[in-house]
Amino acid sequence: LPNWRLTYKGFMKMKWFKNNFSNFIISHGYTSSYTLGNYSNNIQYKENAFGIPNKDSNDNYFSKNVISNLTLNDGFSPLIKVDFRLKNSMSFRGEIKKDRALSLNFNNYTLSDVRGTEYIFGLGYRLKNLKIRTRLGGRRKTMKGDLNMKADVSYRQNISVIRTMGIVENEITATNQITGGQDVFSLKLSADYNLNKNLIATFYYDQAASKFAISTSFPRQSINTGISITYNIGN
Repeated sequence: LPNWRLTYKGFMKMKWFKNNFSNFIISHGYTSSYTLGNYSNNIQYKENAFGIPNKDSNDNYFSKNVISNLTLNDGFSPLIKVDFRLKNSMSFRGEIKKDRALSLNFNNYTLSDVRGTEYIFGLGYRLKNLKIRTRLGGRRKTMKGDLNMKADVSYRQNISVIRTMGIVENEITATNQITGGQDVFSLKLSADYNLNKNLIATFYYDQAASKFAISTSFPRQSINTGISITYNIGN
């Protein structure tokens, strides 16, 4: 199945964009995969002298091959994304994603349908050559480095539906039942400071809250925050 990613940077050729932005990018992408599950030969399949396959007790022809399930995954990742940075080091990111997973089970004739939509908004700002005075071991020291601040807000909604097919009085019927899904809101804040060319200090704050589509599941919320130190070995 086709997969592609398109990126457009043509706005930076215009004078107004050159004067106000360091970069301005619009992108679009699509990914997909198709899977056959448990593909095998049907041992009950036979042909007569005219090449016509045999039938079962319900007068249906046996198939030559047996496939237990088919799965299709595809999504726009992203459907649309705008990413730009201003001359004053302020950056913005806006993104919309859509995805879908379809799984057809031939044993019980059910179709599992999972669909999701996600909205992402991000802001960033870089303070260059920020000076911080410290006292380590009784000695004063002035550190100078870049402070990179980011804030990302996302909202994702997904829903899971089981679609069951059957035949009633020679008519094909279908029933739909919601079996899962949730709305997820997340907030991520971070601030990176370059203590030197190899040492980076990071403050982070992550919060996530979810509300489920079915009444048997309770809302959840989690918060994760702290400070991390990263040392890069090498030049």
